[in-house]
Amino acid sequence: MLPEITKSDSNLSEFLSAEDMENFSIEIHGMKGILANIGAMELSLKALALETAADNNDDGYCAANLPEFLAGLRELHKLLTDAFSVRDDEDDCADIPDELPGIFENLTNAFEEINILLIDREIENINALNLRGRIKNEVEQIKDSVMVMDYADAAEKIKQLLKSVSERNNKYENNNQTGGHGSRRLAVHSPGRFSGAQRRV
Repeated sequence: MLPEITKSDSNLSEFLSAEDMENFSIEIHGMKGILANIGAMELSLKALALETAADNNDDGYCAANLPEFLAGLRELHKLLTDAFSVRDDEDDCADIPDELPGIFENLTNAFEEINILLIDREIENINALNLRGRIKNEVEQIKDSVMVMDYADAAEKIKQLLKSVSERNNKYENNNQTGGHGSRRLAVHSPGRFSGAQRRV
């Protein structure tokens, strides 16, 4: 979520400066969905107004109202950064549901096929899991990328998350062998290679 906010902040300014209202509309559309998903409805409504103006080629409205929107976006980014930084170390080692690798594998296959129904089903399966700590935060970032239909980015984040889980497993396995405290291992399945494009609903 935080990287998407930072990226959108930069992109919106660049698109408006270039008078590229088509990509401006696509970018603000994605951010509108993310904001609504986390309950930031005031900002989401402002994003909707900017999207409508962009679709109508009203760059004057966008130029007049984008600074206020970006200011709110940056304030939200700061609040979320502060919130995510306050967490227990124990949460970083929270148990990982055994179902997660299989869900990730299904999601990656769905990205390849651009199977919207399967993607939605697997996201619902993720939402049903009891995720905590670092894993929860990283999965939320994957869901944010899925929401804006940036499937290539979501697939890359899945790959990186599984890699970090594998490294964690190795770390705790080594600790066990040397008398340290172990932790639950997760069977990691590497998803297939994916090269996709961002799509808009």
